[in-house]
Amino acid sequence: MKKPTTIIKPMDKEEKLKKFQEASAKRLISVVDPEKEDGNMEYKRQLHNCSGERLEKLKTQMSYRLDEGRGSCVYRIGVEDDGCHSLLDYKACKETAKTLELLARSLNAVVLELKMIQGEVKKNDDGKPVKLDGTAEEVVVPSMFGNGKDLSQNDFDDEHEEKVETDGNLPKELKIDSGVYTRAEMTFQRIETHLLDPSPVSLSKIGKENAKADIASKPKEPANSVADALSKRNIRVAVVGNVDAGKSTMIGTLTSSLLDDGRGSSRTSIMKHRHEIESGRTSTSSTHLMGFRSTGEAIGAKDNVRVNRRKTEDEVAKESYRVISLMDLAGHEKYLKTTIHGVASGMADYALILVNSRHNPTHMTHHHLNLCVSFGIQVIIVFTKIDGCPDHAFKTSKSEVTKLLKAPDIGKMPFEIKSEQDIEKVMGKMNTLAPMITTSCVTGQGIDLLQKMLFALPKRRKHEKKVERPFEFLVEDIF
Repeated sequence: MKKPTTIIKPMDKEEKLKKFQEASAKRLISVVDPEKEDGNMEYKRQLHNCSGERLEKLKTQMSYRLDEGRGSCVYRIGVEDDGCHSLLDYKACKETAKTLELLARSLNAVVLELKMIQGEVKKNDDGKPVKLDGTAEEVVVPSMFGNGKDLSQNDFDDEHEEKVETDGNLPKELKIDSGVYTRAEMTFQRIETHLLDPSPVSLSKIGKENAKADIASKPKEPANSVADALSKRNIRVAVVGNVDAGKSTMIGTLTSSLLDDGRGSSRTSIMKHRHEIESGRTSTSSTHLMGFRSTGEAIGAKDNVRVNRRKTEDEVAKESYRVISLMDLAGHEKYLKTTIHGVASGMADYALILVNSRHNPTHMTHHHLNLCVSFGIQVIIVFTKIDGCPDHAFKTSKSEVTKLLKAPDIGKMPFEIKSEQDIEKVMGKMNTLAPMITTSCVTGQGIDLLQKMLFALPKRRKHEKKVERPFEFLVEDIF
């Protein structure tokens, strides 16, 4: 049976025009210049009940504006993209400002100034909004969380928000009644330091009421602070080995969680000097942070928001439950004094002795083992470049390393790590055992096992017990 056709009466032309005029007449009062696609200024009408996905997009947008302004940006709230007034009241502007400030905090930025602008537009006798010339009032109000140094993440709640408004902190000139047309201007400044606050603001915290299901599905991590991560849960690991062992490549792979391309991409990402990049040889001692979450997951240094940018050490430390400080030391015999200085003054808890799987260990490998053992540093043997290595070459290399470890001047028993159970067995016995792990920074073989090994290492040096000792300061460089 054929279905009856529904006839829709076309809308009259005059009726269409009338509806369009009613919808657009509300926001035809221009107050600022139209928004530009580039630059450090962004316009926002209103942010209300934003989902987690929407907040991530807003965060990316704010990061772009901060980069455009070299660390600072301005947001205009209650303004359309064409520069017209959005006709919002104070409550709507305040809600949007709060969301933007929390987004800024997740990007290590604070509010320098928050201005509420009123008196530009009012209703006439007919109830239509009209622009008033020369009557605008700019009122500077305190931001919700200030500069962020005095608040922890647990303080970002409705009680604190209510306290800001009820304690008389708002200027008397500000009208918070509904119906008073208001717009706002916020100036943000990025602060690249872990002293901003004890812990970062998560976007899930902002959208808790809007996306409860998403937040409930995310695993909760224990409360941690940068101070604890960099002191009580910070382990210093010296990375030493012969010149061709791939020390810088290994550190670059561990800190970025990205595999090497076989042509030195991981090594280049952490080297500081031009001659080091050109020659591929490290000539200075440098330290690089590797962060872990409480679950043992390694934190990659690649920024998820700014694609072509690495995370700063401040950002890695803020996200981390445990921090591994990897000290990249020179392997060439020419720079042996620099390596000795790095091991002697680096306060290392452990040492990674890197050995090229394709070649027998050299006399420099023997020197590095003796150096670490003489300073009481427990060692972990890491065989590198196992990809494409002939079986007989690797067997010979491992046999020679075993002889070095069993020698009287070293006195260690080699213990090969092949699984997580082996890691558990070796913990607490590293005074007599020397774990050996086989890795490849190109294929990723053994990298995950090495990361788990580093996360499981207990802290050996208790610096907090040395408070009563005489003060000592190490001068590393003279400029």
